[in-house]
Amino acid sequence: MNKAILTVALLLSACSRAPGPEVNEPAAEPSANPPAIAEPVTNEVEASPAVQPPPAATAAGACDMQDGKRLLAVRIQGVGTEPFWATEVEGRCVTYSHPEDQAGTRVWTNFSGTAASGTWTGNLGGKPFVMRTRPEAGCSDGMSDNRYPIAVSLTVGGEQRSGCARLR
Repeated sequence: MNKAILTVALLLSACSRAPGPEVNEPAAEPSANPPAIAEPVTNEVEASPAVQPPPAATAAGACDMQDGKRLLAVRIQGVGTEPFWATEVEGRCVTYSHPEDQAGTRVWTNFSGTAASGTWTGNLGGKPFVMRTRPEAGCSDGMSDNRYPIAVSLTVGGEQRSGCARLR
């Protein structure tokens, strides 16, 4: 019995919190991105299956949750020119990139609608970020011969942008 208590105590002391939520995650939904639990680092004690730490939540899982409910799978990829920009959408999370931020910045948004006819509303750097999609067969990005089934209007910090998107 004492060995089991010691094992649990060692496992709990080895756990640590993951870095806090991203800057653009709304504070109103703390359960949307629960803290990850680090794997214990020890060679002295083997944990029994009954005391294994729960698996860490993935970012994609948090992106698929809003107001305590699971969103339908929403996965789209958007592009625009003049100025160049791109979006990768996973549920309510939009990763927005442009030439000065090629890796992109994740924006936690409130989502409504569907992938082809939806609205994602959030903040990027303290300024409004709004992306709207609507069906538009043959949408052109203006630079290539590619055609897309969805048109996108994007507002970033007060600037209006337009482009196209496709389902991923």
